[in-house]
Amino acid sequence: MGVGFFASARLIREYLITAVAEAGGSAAGSGVYRRKNTVALTASPAADYRFVGWYDEKGNQISTANPFKFAATKEMTLRARFNLIMRNVSYSFNTYRPHPAQSCGYYHGITPKAVQVRLGVSTGSPYHGYQTQTFTSSGSINFSLPPINGSGTLSRTVTVTFYSTYATVAVSGSGDYRHDVDVTLVYE
Repeated sequence: MGVGFFASARLIREYLITAVAEAGGSAAGSGVYRRKNTVALTASPAADYRFVGWYDEKGNQISTANPFKFAATKEMTLRARFNLIMRNVSYSFNTYRPHPAQSCGYYHGITPKAVQVRLGVSTGSPYHGYQTQTFTSSGSINFSLPPINGSGTLSRTVTVTFYSTYATVAVSGSGDYRHDVDVTLVYE
């Protein structure tokens, strides 16, 4: 005669889920999760950054959801990736004399695609005779502005020089009129 008994055991599995943030933000939700429990990872971009997506250890994009919710089925590390939001940056200055080099700092130290210069002249106020030129590299461009008070066409030379973290803008020409200069560092 045999005696038998039935024993049941349930295997509980737990998985370590790690959320790592790349430059430009932070990530939350790391922890140990029971099998098939819901994991919620949240990415928070820093100022001037945007969230791009969650990536696995091999660099494959897993999701763009934020928060990203899924069932825990294995141990994994997911990276939150962020991109810098590129914004155009503007500077303005004016002077009665030719203007020496005015420094214009780069946004987050990243060289812009172009520097756009808008130059106007006036004998007082308001400004008129504006002209706009775009520089994609260091150099000089002659601006030909309409006559003021019966004068001939006004000619001014604008020189833009790109450096590693800033650009300079200089206006040469006579000091007989007021110069209004708008500079835009173009990133987008």
